[in-house]
Amino acid sequence: MLLYLSTIAKLLQQYFIGDSPIIKKTSEHDIFLSALKEHLILNEDIKQIDRYWDNTSECCFKIKVPSFIENRFLTIAFTPTNELSITIGSHTVPIYHLEQIDTFIDRLKLEYNKIQWQHAKAEKILHLKQKAIMAKIKEIAKEEQFDFYTSEYATKLKILVRMPQNRILEVDVPYGKFQAVLKNMRDLIITIRALHNSGITFRLKSYSHHDKHCTWITHDSL
Repeated sequence: MLLYLSTIAKLLQQYFIGDSPIIKKTSEHDIFLSALKEHLILNEDIKQIDRYWDNTSECCFKIKVPSFIENRFLTIAFTPTNELSITIGSHTVPIYHLEQIDTFIDRLKLEYNKIQWQHAKAEKILHLKQKAIMAKIKEIAKEEQFDFYTSEYATKLKILVRMPQNRILEVDVPYGKFQAVLKNMRDLIITIRALHNSGITFRLKSYSHHDKHCTWITHDSL
């Protein structure tokens, strides 16, 4: 669960606004940034800061959310025109008030907590759907007397039904429309088993590039 860079960039635009950005003389840059680092170190939401680095022309830090991984820092520095700015990736905005930094950090944490909550909710709903699918399949398997096992995927549950002669029937049950699929599951399995027992075998496959060059007999030409 990560905050996308696009989300962070959007928040930069929302929280760093004003009439005039902070401007300091070149001779004041290092002193100003040093004091800013000391301030940020006191923020318990800061994960890492470059206070021990030799570079005094910028202030880099991470925040205690997993969106800041793989050495991705927020960087505060002065532009060539002496304006204080904050950057992440290729996104840079001016800083108008130092309080905006703390407000922005708080907003990032709230955004991440929101993502966590949404993820937990989605996981709960997914678990309920999987539980409902399994309950129905077990009911059908017991009544129709067949063996099966399942494989879980991000968007579907794959059900593999053991058929005679070491064959397997695969049925995909998309979570988004599992109720409609389960409604026809019993009839599907009964029909496929009956066809297979009568000696009819077949398979469904995805339409491939090779199939496009086949000479199809179209129904409207008959």
